[in-house]
Amino acid sequence: YTEMLCNLVEFVKLRENLISTLYETHKLTEAYKTQQEVIYNNASVVLTEPVITNSASQYIDPPICKNCVLNFAVKEFDSRLQSLLCFHSLDCLKLFVLQSSLHELRAALHHQKMHLQALQVAVQTNHWMYLPYMRAFAELDSAMGRFAASSNKKRRSFTVPNSILPLKVSEDIKIYSNEEEKVRKKLAKSIADCFIEIVPAKAAYCDTIKNGYKEFENSLRNSKAKHTEISIQKLLKSYSIYLLHQYCDQVLSLIHISEPTRPY
Repeated sequence: YTEMLCNLVEFVKLRENLISTLYETHKLTEAYKTQQEVIYNNASVVLTEPVITNSASQYIDPPICKNCVLNFAVKEFDSRLQSLLCFHSLDCLKLFVLQSSLHELRAALHHQKMHLQALQVAVQTNHWMYLPYMRAFAELDSAMGRFAASSNKKRRSFTVPNSILPLKVSEDIKIYSNEEEKVRKKLAKSIADCFIEIVPAKAAYCDTIKNGYKEFENSLRNSKAKHTEISIQKLLKSYSIYLLHQYCDQVLSLIHISEPTRPY
């Protein structure tokens, strides 16, 4: 009974930490996508396909929750690991008195923290990289706004005060489009290679993780010891959690290695 109470207390703390991390991740994701859209069309922050896939739809039998309301990042590693993360479901809450369920929640929190830290490094570094160009875009936006607000009969030439771009507003709107395109091309050429992208860092170790999981699954199914399907799925779940912790450490190490030194 004491162990069950301790597990419930830990569950409350982990759930609160996970939800607050999810909120921070959502805000940083918006900033990251805004940065990426300046020079890239694709601003994805998660992998398109899970790292680990299996013929079984769930690790647990029967499945507790098929559709999770909250968008946890752990689904990009193994979507089955979020089957207990439906905090609105009473059936899910009951299972968190068990240590095995807490292991799954810790894994989800670790992955969410990794995702958040990767976003923090990427957003701060990318902001520092293109900060000199932001003023140029602001001047272009200001010139375009003034030009669009004026009527055809009352258009007047004007210049942006202390401009870093050689702009003089005239009646030809193509001037602004051309200047904006020049700034974007210069920005892409100068810092595209230095921009930190999250998805390539996450995808770097996918093949290693997939091969390790596949070998472990094959060894279980081809073992001389006769395992039931339920026992196999339980072992695969434990191994998937083990691989997830390794995966998070590897992705963060790659993100920090690619982070350039910034002046303070």
